[in-house]
Amino acid sequence: MTDDVDAWEQLGSHKGRVSSLVWSSDAANLYSASYDGEIRKCTADKYERLRASDDKFVWDMSWSACRGEFLASAGTELIAYRRDTISAHDIIVHSMRYDPSGQCLATRERLPGREGEAMQPRLRLHSTETLADESNDPIMYGTTVFSCERVRLTV
Repeated sequence: MTDDVDAWEQLGSHKGRVSSLVWSSDAANLYSASYDGEIRKCTADKYERLRASDDKFVWDMSWSACRGEFLASAGTELIAYRRDTISAHDIIVHSMRYDPSGQCLATRERLPGREGEAMQPRLRLHSTETLADESNDPIMYGTTVFSCERVRLTV
């Protein structure tokens, strides 16, 4: 085994801790996000800031190959790269992943609990079209039972 330490190089830095990394489907770009709300794009020759927010840190990001963009969860917002915020609500998305086709997104969310209760976990499968629609009720819901929705994305 060879020592590849010299192959590493510093691509850039964030003000805060890095919370998530995601590659574009062609591996030409690396997107990084931090707990201080900053999202950066790293290419072969530059490291640029795409978004900065002092009041919302980025929990996670996921790349959609079919849409050619990533989604980032920042506080209670879901942000699509190259588009505006597509969802803003009281739910915090802690993590998310697109399926390999980029057609369906799975999110792990925390719902606000009743007064004196902890926030409730929820797992959902949905398309980006449903993220702004708060009318989707969970199939199952409870403190230890996850709910699940599945809506196929038509492109």
